Amino acid sequence: MTISVRKGRLLVYLLPVIHILACLATAAMHVMHWESAWEYIGVVDYPVSIVAVGLAWRYNWPLFLLFVTLGTLWWYFLSWTALFLFDRVASLRREHT
Repeated sequence: MTISVRKGRLLVYLLPVIHILACLATAAMHVMHWESAWEYIGVVDYPVSIVAVGLAWRYNWPLFLLFVTLGTLWWYFLSWTALFLFDRVASLRREHT
């Protein structure tokens, strides 16, 4: 099973877009005074959420913007890493056959 280069590159944007939409939905829930879901976003973005909270606390930056920006970049990085590893494994398999 191989994924075409074009299709794989389009899939790279899927997780960052889902992250942005989740952050916007969470912000909308917060504005409407529903139960806040920032804890869940923080858990999903775990390594980056620590950096975002630290930067927000140290420099008094808006935490929402840090979560959206750093979290989206994190998921973009993870998507590209997964695509790279998938392509590498596929090329190694082709060499051995």
